[in-house]
Amino acid sequence: IGGGLIGLASGMYLLLNGRIAGISGIVGGLLGRGGNDPGSATFERLAFVIGLIAGPLFLLIASPITATSLVTSPMPIIVIGGLLVGFGTTLGSGCTSGHGICGLSRFSTRSLVVHGGRFCNRACHPPSDRGPVMRIFVSLLCGAIFGAGLYISGMIDPQKVLGFLDIWAIADGGWDPSLAFVMGGGLIVAIPFFQFAKNRDEALCGGKMGLPTNRRIDRKLIVGGLLFGTGWGLVGYCPGPAISALAFGQTDTIIFVAAMLAGMVLCRVSRLN
Repeated sequence: IGGGLIGLASGMYLLLNGRIAGISGIVGGLLGRGGNDPGSATFERLAFVIGLIAGPLFLLIASPITATSLVTSPMPIIVIGGLLVGFGTTLGSGCTSGHGICGLSRFSTRSLVVHGGRFCNRACHPPSDRGPVMRIFVSLLCGAIFGAGLYISGMIDPQKVLGFLDIWAIADGGWDPSLAFVMGGGLIVAIPFFQFAKNRDEALCGGKMGLPTNRRIDRKLIVGGLLFGTGWGLVGYCPGPAISALAFGQTDTIIFVAAMLAGMVLCRVSRLN
């Protein structure tokens, strides 16, 4: 169910707003708006991030479904992991949501390469523009559904993620394969949305359909994926679950997110220089 909700949110966000639900790209966009972005894009990104936290927070308060988000890594590892995740996702232009659910749903070779690098390291008529208010509401709704999917699937818990990445535990039966089922469930739901959206020029709420066009497999993509995979394997957090886990209010999670943002900024600054 959790994987299906993640796929649903990703597909809705693309079809309605014409945007990829790549969490690192959404958060990175808040750190500096691109010159070609409309003015409302910042508010759309902010609404998605708010929803990403609000979805788990609502379930935490009102739902009988329980989830944990326990970081057991030492503080220096949390900081290093956050920096690597932030730097790597910015350099490689994506994370497990952007290159994972969204990238693989459109059968992107770049996304397949990035995911390989990570595991090595542990017919409608053209719509009228519905206006920025509707797009912001859609962003908030999709973010909340995405966050709820992370909560229900247990992806918000870094221990579950580390249990999946620990492939050496396969031999003694201690490996946790649940992340693969979450990804599979998300892809099953998201693929029809993405394949349909590929044939459209405009999103249903107006605006250009913003599907990535870069298909190059270059050094930045590979190195970024490796750096992200290292940080992911150290702590068990990638951008989406880390931000959703802020709903638990734990200091370790806040520090990881702060380090991740610092890594994103550091990568942007190094590119400028």
